[in-house]
Amino acid sequence: MRSVGIALVVAGCGFRAGTYSDLTGTDDASIDGLSTEADADGVDAPPVVCANPTLWTATFDVDPTTQNANGDGTNDWAMRDMGTVPGILANGIWAEPGSSIRPLDSQPKQDFATRTVVDVRMRNTVRASTFGAVMWINVDYTTTSFAPLYVVVQLQTGGTAQDVTVFHKTNPSTSVPLFQTTADTGFVDVRLDVDPAVDSVAITVNGSTTPHTYSTINRNANDDRWATVLAWNGDSEFDTMRVSVCP
Repeated sequence: MRSVGIALVVAGCGFRAGTYSDLTGTDDASIDGLSTEADADGVDAPPVVCANPTLWTATFDVDPTTQNANGDGTNDWAMRDMGTVPGILANGIWAEPGSSIRPLDSQPKQDFATRTVVDVRMRNTVRASTFGAVMWINVDYTTTSFAPLYVVVQLQTGGTAQDVTVFHKTNPSTSVPLFQTTADTGFVDVRLDVDPAVDSVAITVNGSTTPHTYSTINRNANDDRWATVLAWNGDSEFDTMRVSVCP
């Protein structure tokens, strides 16, 4: 497994995403969303990854919690607290205040047990002490295990660049970086191409791809089977979010 040789134990944060207290040391939540909307910089729908995928779409020029783009009878997105979408939706961008710490989840729940491709375009616009723009997805659910994967984009001190980190978990309380890089202050394009059959994820950031192997952890009572986006203690903007799950 190719990973960065540091472990991050995150504790003391009150956000609970699914069990997003995962970031606080328990099993966590995920981020499940798919947007077919062209983003502000003209990036349209991603390439087809397989025939007849299950899709989730969040279109940020309208309230994503009101949309049922995949026609399954359930709106594709819901705020975790079942409230209204915080922040501002304008020009195809969701500007979310980091003070809210309110996750937007895909609906309904999904095991993500087959090839799953997530495309997210986001940035952190106001730095805070913890994280920034976050995309989270729990994948590879079985009766006994699952694999949390999450992407953090955080503005650096000084505001001239952003740190981009993709994490997995080696146990319910320990997050370990799989991939780290830096980007400018614009929107960062991230793709996670997950193959649960071999516990692998190909991580693409701004067009550059590297393969990695992720860990699965004990499921216990975790049932946070969704994908999520949120601003975690720092104002953030989300342009697109797409999830494709192959049959």
